[in-house]
Order: sequence, then structure tokens, then C-alpha cells
Amino acid sequence: MTFWINLDGLAGEAEFDKVDTYLRQIINKDLSVKEGGLMISQFKKERMVQKHLVSAAGLETWDEFKDEFTLYWSSQEKIESLIGCLPSTQGGARRGGAGEVPHAILNYVENARANLKEAQAPSAAHIQGLQQIEVKVDIKLYREARTDGPEAKVPGEAGLEDDEPTHQENVPMLPRWKIVKGSMNDMKDVPRLPFTGTIIDCNYELDKEKTPDAMTKKEVQPFLESFNAKTTSPAWTVAIFCGFAQQNDFLEVIDNYCSGRAERFFWHKANVHMNPNKSVRYNDVECGVLGYHVKSDAQGESSKKPEWMFNFDLGEGERYSRASLLRGFPVVHQMYKRDGKVVNNHQKPLALLMELIQCHMLGDNPGKVDENGHPLNWILDACCGVGSTSMAAMRCGMNAIGFDHDQFMVSSAQQRLTNFDAEPDQKAETKPKQKSEPTAKGKEAATAESEEDELDEDDADDNDE
Repeated sequence: MTFWINLDGLAGEAEFDKVDTYLRQIINKDLSVKEGGLMISQFKKERMVQKHLVSAAGLETWDEFKDEFTLYWSSQEKIESLIGCLPSTQGGARRGGAGEVPHAILNYVENARANLKEAQAPSAAHIQGLQQIEVKVDIKLYREARTDGPEAKVPGEAGLEDDEPTHQENVPMLPRWKIVKGSMNDMKDVPRLPFTGTIIDCNYELDKEKTPDAMTKKEVQPFLESFNAKTTSPAWTVAIFCGFAQQNDFLEVIDNYCSGRAERFFWHKANVHMNPNKSVRYNDVECGVLGYHVKSDAQGESSKKPEWMFNFDLGEGERYSRASLLRGFPVVHQMYKRDGKVVNNHQKPLALLMELIQCHMLGDNPGKVDENGHPLNWILDACCGVGSTSMAAMRCGMNAIGFDHDQFMVSSAQQRLTNFDAEPDQKAETKPKQKSEPTAKGKEAATAESEEDELDEDDADDNDE
């Protein structure tokens, strides 16, 4: 009886007819009482969430809510995700007022409105604090991932003839950059720009006690929603470096949110068995998740995938991932140091980051510049650390915005990018360290030490006799 009272005003609507159908199926024994009860209970919770959403938005009907908040924010998946915030009914009494809107739903409506407002704003015309550098970029003329290494080529890899050029060399550009303080759930200082991609190099979840600030599954989708609102580009790509324990969670979130199929990618570190600080052993393979998204219009129809965006389906009959072709990158031997100390032990090779950007994030008209010589496309360097992704983006001929929640990392990245010309390029950065030749003084000390060892051995032999 209480349930029918809560459905007051719904008679004749499609939702009311749905419940009536469930009840008739129970009476006709097409459904068990338990199954029908669960379905009706779920429907009741969904209707309660809808009522709270309408109330929180200050509207009158659910149709008004759908018109204002678009299909994404009023989707069935979103409604089901909010059921958990409803007051508990355990113990026979509802905890909290029946008409009180839960804080989680109030926050949801506020966040949705802010996101929609951001998505409708024009691209930032003037950004304070931008700095620029002068680079000469080799524009890649094809978008296949590198295939160096012993692995055989997979079907679908494009082959170039020996006389075909692979790059347009030494194209002058003036990419711009800025590093700000922010976090995955606080991007208010990130301007709205035509971002064609974002790379996230988060802390790996190895142990909850050792990595309490590791990025979690719950943080990824809100970030993707915010990033989608921040970019004016109709299509974009996301890449997340993560631990093997995290990849399935991140893969699920990206696959559910993005219009394109999410993929794992692995990068192989050549001839590596120890990390740069010599303290912890690790495998020579690390992983991440890659996905692409094409924005939808007001009716929920996705735009056409642009030509620059990669295609995961390379083979006939089998699916291959271009992301899996990222292999053979040496570990970084020249880690960025500040005051003589390594700042970020998880720093990625520039060659690897440049490969990701060149294969998956170049955007429309790569190599094109405006009247001032600035590139047209941007990369968002999330959790930027020491700014390796920003540096790689600028060496690919793209602008970069980076953010990090750690002020020390923000200042380190600013310091590193300000001294852009002093940084090694992607080839010099990954060269193995050369053993230094001993000095003349060192040679004399080594000779004297070996002579002392020989005398000690002779004395030991005499004692034995």
C-alpha cells in the first residue's frame, strides 16, 4: 500500500503501466514473488532518484530535467549509480527525512550544471601566464606506431617504400605552455582549449599503505567528464599509465565512457632489470590504458570519427591494437634532478610519450600554425610531475597545459620547461650511461692497492710454509 501511495500522480504513465505489468506477471505466476518484488523495488528506487533530481534542480517534471541536462546526465546508468545514496530503510524505519534530498544528489546536479556550462563556453581567447619556446619539429607523415624490435609485423601495419619520406623535417614552430596547480577533481584553473588528448601518469597502486594517493577507479570517470567539457575538440584520446593491478578497473571505466573501444598498451624497456634509483627490482614491461572519444550532439548521436584518429581494428578476422606496438623504449637514464636530487622516479622516456602523441593525439592539421607561429592543437598533461608529457608535446609541435596537486612538482615542471633548451632530446635522454674513465690519480691509487694485495698474498704463503 505504501508503494502505491509513493506512486501518487503516476497513474496512466508508462512507468505506472510497467509496475502494473510486473504485478500481473506475479499474479499469473510468470514471475516469482521474489523476482517481481526485486523488480518493483528497483523501479521504486529509480523513481525516487528521479524525484530527488527534479527537486534538486528546482524543476517541476522529469521531462524538464532531461531537456536541461541532456541524455548523458539523465541516462539510466546515471540514475542507477545514484541509487546507493538514497536513505537506508533497514530496521523498518527510513533514516533521514523522506522528502530530504541526499547531499550526493545535490552535488551531482551542481556538478552536472557546471559541466554543461563549461561545455557551452567558448574557447579561451586569452590565457595569462603562457610561455612559449622555439622548436623545429619533424612532422610525421604517417600514423603507424613504431615497429622496431624482434617482433614480427602484424597485419594492417603500413609499410613505406625505401624512397618515401617519413617526416617533414625542421618545421619551425612556437608552442606555448603553462603549468598550474590542480587535481583530477579540481580543474578550475585549466582553460577551455582544443585539447586533442590527455596523458595521465598517476601513482601506481602497489600497496594501500605505500601508495595512499594512488589514483582510483572512482576518480577516472569524473575526470573524463571534466576533460570532455574542457576541450572544444570534437574528438579526443586519453592514455593512462598505471600498474597491472589497476588496468582492468581503468579499462572498464574508459570503455564505458568513451565512444571508442578501450585498449591496453604495454611498453617494453630495453635491457632493463633495475630501476634508476637502484633500490627496487621491477619487470621490463609497464602497462597503461588507451581510449578515444567522439563527442555527441544534443540528440545523443556521435559525430563522425575524424581521419586523424587511429583505428584499433587493423586486421581482418582478428583485432589488433596499435597501442600494443609501443615497444623497445630504453629506460630513462637521465632523470630530471633538482638541487642534485631526482624529483620523480616514475619519469617516462620522451621518446615513448612522443610516440603516443604522434600516433594517437595529433589532431586535425598537424604542423599547422596560426599567424603568430603557434600550433593549433593542445595536450593536457594531467598529474604532470616534472612535465615530461608537456615537453614531449612541444617537441611534437603542440601546445601543452599541465597540472599537479603537489606544489613542489608544479615548480619543478616550470623550472624544467623554462630551461627547455638545456634538456636532452629524446635520443640523448635514453642513451645508456657511459662509464667514466679513471683519472691519473685514480689509476695510481688502484695500482698501489693491487701491489698491497700481492704483498699480503706473499706473506700468507710464507706463513703457510
